[in-house]
Amino acid sequence: MKRIHIMMVIIFCLIVSVGANSFVQFKKVREAYVAGQFYPADPTALTAQLQEYLQMASRIEFNGQLHAIVVPHAGYIYSGPIAAYAYKQITTPFKRVVLFASNHSAYADVDGASVPDYTHYATPLGEVSVSPLVRTLLAQDRIAYIPEAHTTHIIEVQLPFLQTVLPEDFEILPVITGRMNWDDVRYFAELFNQYVDNETLFVLSTDLSHYHSYDEAVRLDTSCTRALETLDTRGVINSELCGQGAALILLEIAKKNGWQGKILDYRNSGDTAGDKSRVVGYAAVAYYQVSDHTSIAAPDQPQQITNPPLHSPQPLSHQEQKLLLELARTTLEQYLQTHTLFEPDPQRFSPFPALQETRGTFVTLKKQGELRGCIGNIIGKQPLYLGVRDHAINAAVHDSRFLPVKQEELTEIDLSISVLDVPRLLRVKTPEDYLEKLTHQDGVLLASGTAQATYLPQVWEQLPDPVEFLSRLCLKAGAQADCWKDPETLIYTYHAQEFAEE
Repeated sequence: MKRIHIMMVIIFCLIVSVGANSFVQFKKVREAYVAGQFYPADPTALTAQLQEYLQMASRIEFNGQLHAIVVPHAGYIYSGPIAAYAYKQITTPFKRVVLFASNHSAYADVDGASVPDYTHYATPLGEVSVSPLVRTLLAQDRIAYIPEAHTTHIIEVQLPFLQTVLPEDFEILPVITGRMNWDDVRYFAELFNQYVDNETLFVLSTDLSHYHSYDEAVRLDTSCTRALETLDTRGVINSELCGQGAALILLEIAKKNGWQGKILDYRNSGDTAGDKSRVVGYAAVAYYQVSDHTSIAAPDQPQQITNPPLHSPQPLSHQEQKLLLELARTTLEQYLQTHTLFEPDPQRFSPFPALQETRGTFVTLKKQGELRGCIGNIIGKQPLYLGVRDHAINAAVHDSRFLPVKQEELTEIDLSISVLDVPRLLRVKTPEDYLEKLTHQDGVLLASGTAQATYLPQVWEQLPDPVEFLSRLCLKAGAQADCWKDPETLIYTYHAQEFAEE
């Protein structure tokens, strides 16, 4: 009788609780459906595989707050190394992760978007809490719970990576998109934009083109990754990525907040573990907010120049040039063969103080005399020799104007390095004065509003006419061809010491 009385009290308390809070959700766990298929089911093996991928990936300096990443969602042996490049960039202990993906279930009819009714997702590494915000979202227009949409791999495969790089107490907000028109894209972008803050990470789970030949896939995916990086809505619509609807929402959020995109890695299944006759493309992309106080980091980022030195530094000696060229070549050979970052011995460079200085550098790759890649920083953020190492990799595989350099191409690649002094503002009374003041020894940095670009001094060889030079530079920055005539446009000049392999 006493037991019955206790049970009645418990039931009464639950009823009162429900009445007071109008909602009680008991624990409901989504099991790890694809463990043992897309990734190891054994926790030890899974942890070892994740650590291996993350150790192979490089961390890239954004000079700002990371807010979103694009990651692939195939089996780990195919896309895990590429996904690791995105997850490697996470240094903030995010509390919440909004996961966007597009419906992959043939049994799910998703009109708008679907969020789950689970309280947790399980993986071999433990359980991940689902944000209670799903209850708020279910009350919104165009959002429902479609059970079948949440049975595939597209969200699940991201969770072990997140569990590895984030604190244990983070929560997820999984969102599966379905049929949408452009009004829906804008509606969802506005809806989820309210969750943007420095404790929330947005993750887009998507692969790129599917089942083309290797070369055709690279051609298609190069356009797609460039569109993702530059927030090019039309380019994404014309691409073959499987998460198109979710991608469009993320791009709109990025535009609202002024985020910049950065391609971190691109490969396909033919590069990792598959046949090259029919491949699937994978990309890692980051979106970040440039800090207001950030000084120059890369030619395509907002830049500010303060307190330049009165004199240019001394030119590098022949021995110093040789060391940097050897470092760049060794770095490329190791990276293209093993996808691992070469770690030079600091003792080898310590006798050369000039190589320890923080200076701007560019690495240029040419094949049969034609440009094959060129990336660098106008003002460095690390010792000169480490900047050369990192730019060598970026010029080979992250210059979005070109397909990534293949290992078999290396014997045909000619490598050169440019070491820069600090740019100085070129002061003129009228924009036409630029045509008289610029010389063919000048590297030129153009800043028109937020649009910026630079040409190294050697570009004068191809564009000797200053009007054409400046017009092309405006177009490179994404501005109008005559932007250099705008009195608000700023032009800086710098000199560079260029040297190449013999």
